[in-house]
Amino acid sequence: MPTKTAAQTWRAELWLLSKMLALDSRNFHAWSYRQSTIVITNLSNFSAWHNRGQLLPGLLHERRATDEERKKTFDAELKFITRALYTDPYDQSLWFYCQYLLSNPNAPSPLEQEITSIEDTPDGAEDCKYIYQAWLEYS
Repeated sequence: MPTKTAAQTWRAELWLLSKMLALDSRNFHAWSYRQSTIVITNLSNFSAWHNRGQLLPGLLHERRATDEERKKTFDAELKFITRALYTDPYDQSLWFYCQYLLSNPNAPSPLEQEITSIEDTPDGAEDCKYIYQAWLEYS
């Protein structure tokens, strides 16, 4: 999909979400999807990742999430950021968010999962310093 078309699609998504939230500001699904959409619109947005990192623990607390629910949430979030890292392994903001997730006490142990993920370096990113820094940190 050309960049211009993708940007138009994401703007349309954000417009639709704004309309849904104007009709019912308590629509949890719309808020959740909006958070994902904003981050996806610009993967290099440090502020969006920081905001996502601040919202996640608050949301879990508000829901009175069990330890198992917290683990599942952080596991899903790690899978999400791993896909983003494969999209652009040179993006520092993605690595910072990944580090934040792994430093959270509710996050699963990073050693096996993340090392395996790092060892599956995307083709063409063998010279990416963030991959080697993460590998050293997690080992």
